[in-house]
Amino acid sequence: MGVKYPLTKTERKQYIYSVDLEYVNGGTYPASCLTPITREDVTVVNAVDTATLGASPSNWRQLIATGGNATSTLLGTRHRAFVGGGGYSYIFVSGNKCIRGHASGALGGNQISFPALITGASPIADSLAREKLLARYLEAKNSWRGGNFMAEFAETVHMLRHPIHSLYKNITGMANRFRSIRKLHRLPKAYAEAAGDIWLTYSFGWKPLFEDISDGNKAIKKLAAGTDHDTKRISANGSSTDVTSQVIGNVTSGINNYASYYSYLKTSRSVRYFGALRARPESFATVAETFGFSPSDIIPAIWEAIPWSFFVDYFVNVQQVIDSWRFASSDFSWLAVTSRNTTQRIHTPWFDANNHPGILLNCAVGGTSAATTWVSRGPMNSIPYGTFRFKIPGFGSLKWVNIGSLMATINRSRP
Repeated sequence: MGVKYPLTKTERKQYIYSVDLEYVNGGTYPASCLTPITREDVTVVNAVDTATLGASPSNWRQLIATGGNATSTLLGTRHRAFVGGGGYSYIFVSGNKCIRGHASGALGGNQISFPALITGASPIADSLAREKLLARYLEAKNSWRGGNFMAEFAETVHMLRHPIHSLYKNITGMANRFRSIRKLHRLPKAYAEAAGDIWLTYSFGWKPLFEDISDGNKAIKKLAAGTDHDTKRISANGSSTDVTSQVIGNVTSGINNYASYYSYLKTSRSVRYFGALRARPESFATVAETFGFSPSDIIPAIWEAIPWSFFVDYFVNVQQVIDSWRFASSDFSWLAVTSRNTTQRIHTPWFDANNHPGILLNCAVGGTSAATTWVSRGPMNSIPYGTFRFKIPGFGSLKWVNIGSLMATINRSRP
């Protein structure tokens, strides 16, 4: 049976703090003091943590492979408590010296009280996080170029460009050969034999080139249909903190009114954006139609006198396609946001209140803290900033596609 979402999980917590005390309330000093009273005080504080989980996208495996957003939602609360512990001792130095006592253990346990939850993202923290996100986005725009994947892709296009370059040279050479036999156009048989020889000579050199083009075409199509990409993690944080005025309080355990502490509330709120930029070449759309070109497309151009502009159109198209591959797009492949609010009720270590001139007090009791945390996580459905476009480096010059020169050569050919 599958898990039904949203799924809420709870964890019940129980904080138990114990203190060992021994004290004497009176008697006749020094003749006879009362029997010391020994006891253990136990304080129990209960809390319930919750976490509500949303379902991940059904195709989360594919999304992760392609760099997509597979973030699920989370809404939760958490409670934490800390008690420093310690001990104290006291004895009356004036009056009845039988009155004395000492204690040790988690003396601040009875001070634990969890503050109320604060829900919702802090506008101040969110504004700061957005500013940092924009700055890091622009930094990536100016510095990141897609890493290793883009370098490998550049090499792939280099390898594909070389056979196209050679094919261009072959076409130019064949056009020149045809131009050299233009005087035979009045002798159809002689022209046909010469043209046939030219074609057979070059067809043996062209066929491997077309096979290279076909292999390159398959490689690019595989790249387009695959999940290859390069990513760069990006994150930004914003936070705000608010502290209430300190309030002094008197200890209520064993040495009432003899020791004091300060108490205050501290609220920390944060917003964090985190995600990844993904880089891939922009255009694979015209791969198949451009590099589906084969020798069978050349034969009609020769024997049926299809205009030489056919080759010009071919190379113009090749240039356009390779030019389109010189650009890559990079934008957030996924982006999520987490908001976190933590409120702490803090009691400082105990200190002598200095309002008991007849008592000798030794006090070393640590502070306490009780905190509640609210957290929310979820995917961003829209990107707050626009995409950017950059040029893949390392492709080199495309001056070999000299369309003007090719057209001039073809126009001089006959018939």
